Amino acid sequence: MARQSDEDDRSASDPVLSIADMNAGLHGLVAILSALYHREQTGQGQHIDLAMLDVMLLTDDYANFALDEIPLIRGGGQVWEATGGPIMITGDFRAIWKLLTKHHGVVDPTPPGAPLEEKIKLRHQAVADFLLSFEQRKDLIAALDKVNLAWGDVRSNHDAFQSPTARARGTVARVDDRSGGTRPVVESPYRFSNADSHVARGPAYRGEHNHEVLESWLGAAQEEIDALEAEGILDADSRP
Repeated sequence: MARQSDEDDRSASDPVLSIADMNAGLHGLVAILSALYHREQTGQGQHIDLAMLDVMLLTDDYANFALDEIPLIRGGGQVWEATGGPIMITGDFRAIWKLLTKHHGVVDPTPPGAPLEEKIKLRHQAVADFLLSFEQRKDLIAALDKVNLAWGDVRSNHDAFQSPTARARGTVARVDDRSGGTRPVVESPYRFSNADSHVARGPAYRGEHNHEVLESWLGAAQEEIDALEAEGILDADSRP
């Protein structure tokens, strides 16, 4: 958040995305699968210690700038206001500037002898004006494609789920809502050639599978499981 604030020269704000939770869950699964594979090879089980802080630092592909104590070079994209709505253009700004001045006649508005900070600011403004100068979105896209710039539409969640790609891949699945209908959920992203990885059902009620798991996995008796629930050791909703 601090880095984004510095780069965009704006106040820091919440990205509205559970980055730590999602990445920790994913890497937690990787760790569990690795431990299971290790157990298959050695017969030894083990405890897994995984911290969300470590995961955040690991999955930060800009971490090397901090570790090496060198100035940050932005390798991703910038979002610009443009005809038809915001657009992200990927690449170093200097390369983008060179292409637009060479092939689309964008003029450098920097006066002679201007300091570097002013030059950067004025050139960014010139690009911003260029991206808003088109009458139609398709003309803007054609101009970017002409010079082989990588761009992407900034979509809402709703629009992303309704995109042709998401529809073709079946990214949204529908599961039983257990109230007589269905509800949409995100489908598993894994597509195997010889296995089924689809979402099978919706989330369970709390403790719904206490008996099934303890009976089939541990051989626990019905009375023993009932006693654990009665004593509050196992929690379960009252739903069937």
